Amino acid sequence: MGLDPMEIVFRIEKRFGIDVRDDAQSAFQTAGTLCEYVWQRLQGILPGIPDCAELSKRIEDLGME
Repeated sequence: MGLDPMEIVFRIEKRFGIDVRDDAQSAFQTAGTLCEYVWQRLQGILPGIPDCAELSKRIEDLGME
């Protein structure tokens, strides 16, 4: 039994006092992307939603080198 994604977002909002945009919630594919989003919000930066296709291509390109 674990936490569902909505529960995680609610807990983050409560703990850090930030609002997680509804359109950003679906972009949290990994704990790393969620962590980066929270970190940027705490720094006063309103990050965009990560482009998962772009990130995937970059990772594939790094593997080719």
